[in-house]
Amino acid sequence: MQMQNRQSQNAVLIGVLLVVCALAGGCWNPFRKEPIAGSQRAGSLTNGYSLLVGLAGQESKVGLVTWVRDYDGEVGDLLEDVQEAAKDINGWLGDISGRLKSNGVLMDRNGLPEVEQWARNWIEGRTRKTILGGKIQKSELVMVLSQAKATEYIAALCAGLANIEVNDARRDKLKKYAARFESLNERCLGLLKVKGEDEMKKEKAEEEREEDADEQGEERL
Repeated sequence: MQMQNRQSQNAVLIGVLLVVCALAGGCWNPFRKEPIAGSQRAGSLTNGYSLLVGLAGQESKVGLVTWVRDYDGEVGDLLEDVQEAAKDINGWLGDISGRLKSNGVLMDRNGLPEVEQWARNWIEGRTRKTILGGKIQKSELVMVLSQAKATEYIAALCAGLANIEVNDARRDKLKKYAARFESLNERCLGLLKVKGEDEMKKEKAEEEREEDADEQGEERL
């Protein structure tokens, strides 16, 4: 009888401690499905979600380039699908931002060092110049290459966030987005191979034409 009373008292004590911890937010709670503000986990989620928000925001406008460049049908379809996926994840991030913010996870933080941010901006400007001002074949090639990098990065960010996310629903959603962008990345790589081979063939044909022209000029002399 005394043993049963002691077990009951211990169970009550454990329950009280868990409630106190949950209310205080200062210690681990096995039933908690949200990060603790100020914790290392909350900081890691802040960095990851902030990077994802920034990149998804950029990719949600990628289809606008077709307003000024007349791309091949496959490239245009790819950009449309990437833009749609980015808008989808961007909307979802907006939906969960309030709940995460209340638990110390912010989505508007730039976790990149200053020099790395400068380098990224420099690369982005150089890429944009080639896409908007270069020959259409090279523009397509660079655009597909940029999308291969972007979709791979988004897939990796989603997978990484899913690995540290404590909320089951958000973790499952992130895994689905990771798979979706990985599939888009595979399309980019396949198209990149085709466009790269086409570009090499065109360059080779131009070289052969120049050689023929030089030979004809020498014969006339």
